[in-house]
Amino acid sequence: HDRRCASRFPHTHLDAISPPSPHPPDPAYRRQRIAHTALSLLLAYVTSPDAPSPLPVRKNSLVVKIGQDNTPSIRLFEGLGFTIVKTVDVFEEVEMRLAGQAAEWVAGTVRALEHGQVDDRPSAGEPDACGS
Repeated sequence: HDRRCASRFPHTHLDAISPPSPHPPDPAYRRQRIAHTALSLLLAYVTSPDAPSPLPVRKNSLVVKIGQDNTPSIRLFEGLGFTIVKTVDVFEEVEMRLAGQAAEWVAGTVRALEHGQVDDRPSAGEPDACGS
């Protein structure tokens, strides 16, 4: 563990905020499991013992907050193994955490890349992000 990184990132949780977009997703890309695959890869990466410091994040510290009326997002995270643990009426949101064992997340390979370098090739025997 690199203490310099640990001191810069004292929290053991990820805090990602995604405000409502004025541009809804193109209907042509809906219901193709793109968001499920992307989140599955992200969750597998941030919880992987092979992830670089300050990762990995403990699975039991993952928290998702979603607007109460955002049923598609709630269903998406349920499919990733999360369950609603609290409803916060004042913010009109639900809080979700992993329920026991996480659903099967898409496993990837952690690769160190130099700044600006792109490696979009799947490892031998691994499906690409589209599942092929």
